[in-house]
Amino acid sequence: MRFVQFSVATAIFLTILSTGHFAVAGPPVIDTPSLTSFDGRRWADMSLDSTTRDEVKRNYATQGARGDDQFLRAGALILTPPKHDDDGDIKAIQALFDGSKGDSKLTGIRIVYGDFAPYVRDISRAWGIEPERYYAPKRYSNWSIVAFPRRGLALISTDEEGSREESVRLAFLTTPRRLQNALRAFQTDPSDIRDINEDMSLESNSIQVGSVDVNIDVNGLDGWQVDSAREDVRRRVRDRLRRSDIEVNSGQSGSALIALKVSYENDKGGNISSNASVNGQVFRRNGSQNVSVSGYGYQSLPKSRRDARNELSWRLQSAVDQMLNNLGDNVRKAIRNLRPPTPEEYRKSVWDQFITNTTK
Repeated sequence: MRFVQFSVATAIFLTILSTGHFAVAGPPVIDTPSLTSFDGRRWADMSLDSTTRDEVKRNYATQGARGDDQFLRAGALILTPPKHDDDGDIKAIQALFDGSKGDSKLTGIRIVYGDFAPYVRDISRAWGIEPERYYAPKRYSNWSIVAFPRRGLALISTDEEGSREESVRLAFLTTPRRLQNALRAFQTDPSDIRDINEDMSLESNSIQVGSVDVNIDVNGLDGWQVDSAREDVRRRVRDRLRRSDIEVNSGQSGSALIALKVSYENDKGGNISSNASVNGQVFRRNGSQNVSVSGYGYQSLPKSRRDARNELSWRLQSAVDQMLNNLGDNVRKAIRNLRPPTPEEYRKSVWDQFITNTTK
């Protein structure tokens, strides 16, 4: 009986080991204090310019990027937010460092609040400090940075200035020195709210390049048919580029490189591969933007050398057409992706860049 009992116990123990049911408890979820507990250096047992990346990973539960909560820079850590918190409904917490190594120092903390967020007036009363308001040089919606520079706290507000219900949606904690330096890029007088489509819409739905290079490499075939096919392909490429929404303008930078490779072996046949690589510019009303797209095509060659020579021209043209059709599809996709951002997307990009620049 003892032997049976031991065997069963051993089997259970081995099963637990194999399935990993004896999991070691990981770090706890961060316990977040109120924003007003931040003294310009320390918050939630983390100290700016002192706490290391390894210490944060060791002391607090972290998670991967999800939804709108993406890593702002290399080495950042997204902390698992508490499910309930006395200081508001916290949706995301991100710790930023001056590098990505384990001994990198904490330089800033970003906090995203949900529906239940602290009010600006409550922070101001607790500290006995009136907030300062800053505006981006370009705005496409009504938002501002509400800052307490001496405390190292910056908040984003989309509410009416001075509104009793003005609440915190995004908060950023850093040292007073870093915050004061970063705020120099903003202005204290309200900037006009502009129409984002007027500023950022595309002037045309094409990519402009300054030159076109066509390289045709033929291996295994020769004769007048090959020379004729080369010239036919060069003409076809230039005639059809415009249909792929590629415009050639000698005064522009950028280029379109078309490469075709013909490979043939006697009595075995061969193939034609065609590739297009375009690096050009699209023009917005407020400037230009570099764009890179590509396209490809493929055709086979018959086994007979005579047939391969005679059919080379139209097969090359078919490979070119396939490549340019694919290129045109990719150009149109790229153009669609270059739509003007929404005012909210633009605001987020300015805020994220503000945080990134501040925490270097």
